[in-house]
Amino acid sequence: MQRQATVVAYRYIAGLLIIAALAGCGRMPAEPAELSSPQEGTPGYGSTRNSGYPAPPTESGRDAVVSKDTMHISSSTTEPPVSYAAPAAAPSAAPNLPAAEPSKPVGKSEAQAAPAQPKPKVDAEDAYKEENPTLLGLTLHTERDAVLAKLGNAKNKFTMDDDADPITVYEYADFSVGFNKDNRLEFVDVHSPDIDPGLHGLRIGQSVDDAVKALGKPDTSSTVVLTYRTQGTVLKLDLDAKSGLIRSIKLFASK
Repeated sequence: MQRQATVVAYRYIAGLLIIAALAGCGRMPAEPAELSSPQEGTPGYGSTRNSGYPAPPTESGRDAVVSKDTMHISSSTTEPPVSYAAPAAAPSAAPNLPAAEPSKPVGKSEAQAAPAQPKPKVDAEDAYKEENPTLLGLTLHTERDAVLAKLGNAKNKFTMDDDADPITVYEYADFSVGFNKDNRLEFVDVHSPDIDPGLHGLRIGQSVDDAVKALGKPDTSSTVVLTYRTQGTVLKLDLDAKSGLIRSIKLFASK
């Protein structure tokens, strides 16, 4: 029993030393709960949270015992950490970059920066005839300068590579023309219904019957093409296989 009393006394002294040390550092724990004393006739002491050692026998019952709660520092005495929000970075100004230049055609294609030209008109004397086959009023083997003087500046120009005879093509909105190495007109290709090709009223989008009425019976015909041959030239009318309507009209030299 004396040994148990000594252990309890050591614990009490240790608790007081801890409290004194904290007080010296400027941090006091919460008020300790009242010290409980053993009751006469009871086997333990204090609250049920105590260590379970039996209380020492004393006459006055005033020998105090420090409970575990009295040695606990309340969390309320701990100052919460202070957080400092970093100032938001100012948005950086976007650099003034020069505008990107428009891309240029790659290869041998050469775009023309000329204003749009009016659509060429075909005079009655220049319309297609068996003795003078024309398209857009143009006759094959005409010199390039004479053709361009009538058509104006093209929107695009490129070369069709051919070892024997490369063709230089000038593209317009509704048609294109090609010239051989001698700068002579090699072909005319019409691909829009918005222009009169000079075929006696026949235009792209019309039917085979319309072609026969305007030009007569073709030399060869199928579900996809009509051809008219005369004076060393071929007038070719490409047809849509489903509708049977004219898709494009070409004039070129026969081989």
